[in-house]
Amino acid sequence: MSRGRVGVIVAPENPSAEPELTRLFGSRADMYVARLPICPRPSLTDRLESYNAALPAMARAFGGLRLDALVMACTEPRYLLGPDEDRRQCTELTTATKLPIASATLATHEALDHLGVSDIVLVSPYEPWVTDLAERFWKTAGVTVTQVVQIRAGDGYSSYAVTPRGADLPGRVGRAAR
Repeated sequence: MSRGRVGVIVAPENPSAEPELTRLFGSRADMYVARLPICPRPSLTDRLESYNAALPAMARAFGGLRLDALVMACTEPRYLLGPDEDRRQCTELTTATKLPIASATLATHEALDHLGVSDIVLVSPYEPWVTDLAERFWKTAGVTVTQVVQIRAGDGYSSYAVTPRGADLPGRVGRAAR
Protein backbone atom coordinates (compact mmCIF):
# COMPACT_ATOMS: atom_id res chain seq x y z
CA MET A 1 0.00 0.00 0.00
CA SER A 2 1.36 3.42 -0.94
CA ARG A 3 1.13 5.96 1.85
CA GLY A 4 0.94 9.67 1.24
CA ARG A 5 3.24 12.23 2.83
CA VAL A 6 1.62 15.28 4.38
CA GLY A 7 3.51 18.25 5.78
CA VAL A 8 1.80 19.94 8.70
CA ILE A 9 2.63 23.39 10.05
CA VAL A 10 1.48 23.98 13.62
CA ALA A 11 1.65 26.71 16.25
CA PRO A 12 4.57 26.31 18.69
CA GLU A 13 2.38 25.45 21.70
CA ASN A 14 -0.18 23.26 19.93
CA PRO A 15 -0.38 19.85 21.66
CA SER A 16 -3.38 18.54 19.72
CA ALA A 17 -2.67 18.76 15.97
CA GLU A 18 -0.40 15.73 15.71
CA PRO A 19 -2.59 13.35 17.75
CA GLU A 20 -5.75 14.46 15.94
CA LEU A 21 -4.19 14.24 12.47
CA THR A 22 -2.57 10.88 13.25
CA ARG A 23 -6.05 9.49 13.95
CA LEU A 24 -7.48 11.20 10.87
CA PHE A 25 -4.75 9.96 8.50
CA GLY A 26 -4.64 6.44 9.96
CA SER A 27 -2.57 4.24 7.69
CA ARG A 28 -3.25 6.39 4.61
CA ALA A 29 -0.52 8.98 5.17
CA ASP A 30 2.61 9.77 7.10
CA MET A 31 2.84 13.17 8.74
CA TYR A 32 5.87 15.48 8.87
CA VAL A 33 5.59 18.48 11.19
CA ALA A 34 7.19 21.92 11.35
CA ARG A 35 6.34 24.46 14.05
CA LEU A 36 5.71 28.13 13.38
CA PRO A 37 8.33 30.46 14.87
CA ILE A 38 7.76 31.84 18.34
CA CYS A 39 6.72 35.49 18.20
CA PRO A 40 8.58 37.60 20.78
CA ARG A 41 5.85 40.26 20.87
CA PRO A 42 3.29 39.75 23.63
CA SER A 43 0.09 40.68 21.83
CA LEU A 44 -2.10 37.96 20.35
CA THR A 45 -2.66 40.08 17.23
CA ASP A 46 1.10 40.35 16.65
CA ARG A 47 1.51 36.60 17.13
CA LEU A 48 -1.30 35.74 14.71
CA GLU A 49 0.00 38.20 12.11
CA SER A 50 3.49 36.70 12.47
CA TYR A 51 2.08 33.22 11.77
CA ASN A 52 0.46 34.43 8.55
CA ALA A 53 3.67 36.20 7.52
CA ALA A 54 5.74 33.07 8.23
CA LEU A 55 3.62 30.72 6.11
CA PRO A 56 5.52 31.19 2.81
CA ALA A 57 8.87 30.40 4.47
CA MET A 58 7.33 27.53 6.40
CA ALA A 59 6.06 26.03 3.15
CA ARG A 60 9.75 25.65 2.21
CA ALA A 61 10.81 24.41 5.68
CA PHE A 62 10.63 20.79 4.57
CA GLY A 63 13.51 21.26 2.15
CA GLY A 64 13.74 18.48 -0.41
CA LEU A 65 11.39 16.14 1.44
CA ARG A 66 8.83 14.96 -1.11
CA LEU A 67 5.37 15.79 0.17
CA ASP A 68 1.97 15.13 -1.39
CA ALA A 69 0.26 18.01 0.43
CA LEU A 70 0.85 20.65 3.08
CA VAL A 71 -1.58 22.07 5.63
CA MET A 72 -1.32 24.94 8.10
CA ALA A 73 -3.11 23.44 11.10
CA CYS A 74 -3.88 26.73 12.79
CA THR A 75 -7.17 28.57 12.27
CA GLU A 76 -6.81 31.70 14.40
CA PRO A 77 -4.40 33.63 12.14
CA ARG A 78 -6.48 32.90 9.05
CA TYR A 79 -9.51 34.55 10.67
CA LEU A 80 -7.60 37.85 10.43
CA LEU A 81 -7.50 37.47 6.63
CA GLY A 82 -11.01 36.39 5.74
CA PRO A 83 -11.87 33.50 3.41
CA ASP A 84 -11.03 35.18 0.09
CA GLU A 85 -7.53 36.24 1.15
CA ASP A 86 -6.98 32.86 2.84
CA ARG A 87 -7.82 31.04 -0.41
CA ARG A 88 -5.78 33.48 -2.52
CA GLN A 89 -2.66 32.99 -0.39
CA CYS A 90 -3.01 29.20 -0.39
CA THR A 91 -3.47 29.24 -4.19
CA GLU A 92 -0.37 31.43 -4.64
CA LEU A 93 1.69 29.11 -2.43
CA THR A 94 0.40 26.06 -4.29
CA THR A 95 1.45 27.62 -7.58
CA ALA A 96 4.87 28.67 -6.25
CA THR A 97 5.69 25.31 -4.65
CA LYS A 98 3.78 23.00 -7.03
CA LEU A 99 2.45 21.34 -3.87
CA PRO A 100 -1.20 21.39 -2.77
CA ILE A 101 -1.28 23.77 0.21
CA ALA A 102 -4.29 24.51 2.39
CA SER A 103 -4.91 26.26 5.67
CA ALA A 104 -7.06 24.48 8.24
CA THR A 105 -9.83 26.98 7.49
CA LEU A 106 -9.65 26.37 3.73
CA ALA A 107 -9.59 22.58 4.25
CA THR A 108 -12.54 22.82 6.64
CA HIS A 109 -14.52 24.94 4.19
CA GLU A 110 -13.82 22.49 1.36
CA ALA A 111 -14.86 19.57 3.59
CA LEU A 112 -18.11 21.34 4.52
CA ASP A 113 -18.82 21.96 0.82
CA HIS A 114 -18.01 18.36 -0.07
CA LEU A 115 -20.38 17.07 2.63
CA GLY A 116 -23.11 19.55 1.70
CA VAL A 117 -23.02 21.19 5.13
CA SER A 118 -24.23 24.79 5.06
CA ASP A 119 -25.02 25.42 8.75
CA ILE A 120 -22.64 25.11 11.70
CA VAL A 121 -22.53 25.71 15.42
CA LEU A 122 -19.30 27.55 16.16
CA VAL A 123 -17.73 26.36 19.41
CA SER A 124 -14.83 28.66 20.21
CA PRO A 125 -12.15 28.53 22.90
CA TYR A 126 -10.74 31.83 21.64
CA GLU A 127 -10.90 35.30 23.12
CA PRO A 128 -14.22 36.96 22.26
CA TRP A 129 -12.71 39.26 19.60
CA VAL A 130 -11.16 36.23 17.81
CA THR A 131 -14.49 34.39 18.11
CA ASP A 132 -16.14 37.40 16.43
CA LEU A 133 -13.56 37.17 13.62
CA ALA A 134 -14.22 33.44 13.29
CA GLU A 135 -17.96 33.98 13.06
CA ARG A 136 -17.48 36.70 10.42
CA PHE A 137 -15.02 34.46 8.50
CA TRP A 138 -17.51 31.59 8.23
CA LYS A 139 -20.44 33.87 7.38
CA THR A 140 -18.38 35.59 4.67
CA ALA A 141 -17.47 32.13 3.35
CA GLY A 142 -21.19 31.46 2.87
CA VAL A 143 -21.65 29.22 5.90
CA THR A 144 -24.63 29.87 8.17
CA VAL A 145 -23.53 30.13 11.79
CA THR A 146 -26.65 29.07 13.67
CA GLN A 147 -25.11 29.45 17.12
CA VAL A 148 -21.89 30.55 18.78
CA VAL A 149 -20.78 28.78 21.94
CA GLN A 150 -17.90 30.52 23.70
CA ILE A 151 -15.93 28.21 25.99
CA ARG A 152 -13.21 29.00 28.48
CA ALA A 153 -10.50 27.02 30.13
CA GLY A 154 -10.67 27.80 33.82
CA ASP A 155 -9.97 31.50 34.30
CA GLY A 156 -9.19 32.47 30.72
CA TYR A 157 -9.21 31.73 27.03
CA SER A 158 -6.69 29.16 25.89
CA SER A 159 -7.55 26.73 23.14
CA TYR A 160 -4.74 24.43 24.29
CA ALA A 161 -5.92 24.32 27.90
CA VAL A 162 -9.54 23.36 27.19
CA THR A 163 -10.41 19.84 28.25
CA PRO A 164 -13.83 18.18 28.31
CA ARG A 165 -13.82 18.19 32.12
CA GLY A 166 -12.21 21.60 32.60
CA ALA A 167 -14.14 23.59 30.01
CA ASP A 168 -16.36 26.29 31.41
CA LEU A 169 -19.41 25.99 29.15
CA PRO A 170 -21.61 29.00 29.85
CA GLY A 171 -24.18 27.71 27.39
CA ARG A 172 -24.76 24.26 25.92
CA VAL A 173 -25.25 23.51 22.26
CA GLY A 174 -28.91 24.04 21.63
CA ARG A 175 -29.01 27.29 23.59
CA ALA A 176 -27.38 30.53 22.50
CA ALA A 177 -24.22 31.18 24.51
CA ARG A 178 -23.99 34.88 23.81
